Amino acid sequence: MCHADATLPKDLMTWMDELDKECKSATKAVSSKDEDRIRQCVDDLERIGDRAERACQQAGGLDTKIKDAVTSMHSELSDLKRQLH
Repeated sequence: MCHADATLPKDLMTWMDELDKECKSATKAVSSKDEDRIRQCVDDLERIGDRAERACQQAGGLDTKIKDAVTSMHSELSDLKRQLH
Protein backbone atom coordinates (compact mmCIF):
# COMPACT_ATOMS: atom_id res chain seq x y z
CA MET A 1 0.00 0.00 0.00
CA CYS A 2 2.82 2.41 0.84
CA HIS A 3 4.65 2.03 -2.46
CA ALA A 4 1.43 2.83 -4.32
CA ASP A 5 1.30 6.30 -2.72
CA ALA A 6 3.89 8.57 -4.32
CA THR A 7 3.14 11.33 -1.78
CA LEU A 8 4.44 9.35 1.19
CA PRO A 9 7.33 11.00 3.04
CA LYS A 10 10.68 9.39 2.31
CA ASP A 11 11.43 8.61 5.96
CA LEU A 12 8.15 6.74 6.36
CA MET A 13 8.87 4.73 3.21
CA THR A 14 12.35 3.95 4.53
CA TRP A 15 10.95 2.58 7.80
CA MET A 16 8.33 0.54 5.98
CA ASP A 17 11.06 -0.97 3.79
CA GLU A 18 13.08 -1.74 6.93
CA LEU A 19 10.04 -3.48 8.40
CA ASP A 20 9.74 -5.59 5.28
CA LYS A 21 13.38 -6.67 5.54
CA GLU A 22 13.08 -7.45 9.24
CA CYS A 23 9.92 -9.49 8.63
CA LYS A 24 11.96 -11.77 6.38
CA SER A 25 14.50 -12.24 9.17
CA ALA A 26 11.70 -12.89 11.64
CA THR A 27 10.25 -15.57 9.39
CA LYS A 28 13.60 -17.36 9.42
CA ALA A 29 13.83 -16.96 13.20
CA VAL A 30 10.40 -18.51 13.68
CA SER A 31 11.41 -21.42 11.45
CA SER A 32 14.53 -21.96 13.57
CA LYS A 33 12.41 -22.10 16.77
CA ASP A 34 15.18 -20.20 18.54
CA GLU A 35 13.24 -18.28 21.20
CA ASP A 36 15.99 -15.74 21.87
CA ARG A 37 16.30 -14.99 18.18
CA ILE A 38 12.51 -14.69 17.84
CA ARG A 39 12.34 -12.25 20.77
CA GLN A 40 15.16 -10.18 19.26
CA CYS A 41 13.37 -10.02 15.89
CA VAL A 42 10.12 -8.94 17.55
CA ASP A 43 12.01 -6.29 19.53
CA ASP A 44 13.59 -5.03 16.30
CA LEU A 45 10.24 -5.04 14.50
CA GLU A 46 8.58 -3.09 17.32
CA ARG A 47 11.43 -0.54 17.37
CA ILE A 48 11.20 -0.01 13.61
CA GLY A 49 7.40 0.14 13.88
CA ASP A 50 7.76 2.86 16.51
CA ARG A 51 9.91 4.90 14.14
CA ALA A 52 7.43 4.38 11.31
CA GLU A 53 4.59 5.52 13.54
CA ARG A 54 6.55 8.64 14.55
CA ALA A 55 7.27 9.43 10.90
CA CYS A 56 3.59 8.97 10.17
CA GLN A 57 2.57 11.35 12.96
CA GLN A 58 5.05 14.00 11.80
CA ALA A 59 3.85 13.86 8.21
CA GLY A 60 1.02 16.14 7.29
CA GLY A 61 -1.82 15.21 4.99
CA LEU A 62 -1.29 11.45 4.99
CA ASP A 63 -4.12 9.22 3.85
CA THR A 64 -6.13 7.99 6.84
CA LYS A 65 -5.84 4.38 5.67
CA ILE A 66 -2.05 4.58 5.79
CA LYS A 67 -2.04 6.21 9.23
CA ASP A 68 -4.45 3.59 10.53
CA ALA A 69 -2.42 0.74 9.02
CA VAL A 70 0.84 2.00 10.56
CA THR A 71 -0.77 2.59 13.96
CA SER A 72 -2.42 -0.83 13.92
CA MET A 73 0.82 -2.55 12.89
CA HIS A 74 2.76 -0.83 15.65
CA SER A 75 0.13 -1.68 18.24
CA GLU A 76 0.15 -5.35 17.27
CA LEU A 77 3.95 -5.50 17.39
CA SER A 78 3.94 -3.85 20.83
CA ASP A 79 1.38 -6.38 22.07
CA LEU A 80 3.44 -9.26 20.71
CA LYS A 81 6.57 -7.89 22.35
CA ARG A 82 4.80 -7.69 25.72
CA GLN A 83 3.59 -11.28 25.34
CA LEU A 84 7.10 -12.57 24.62
CA HIS A 85 8.81 -10.81 27.53
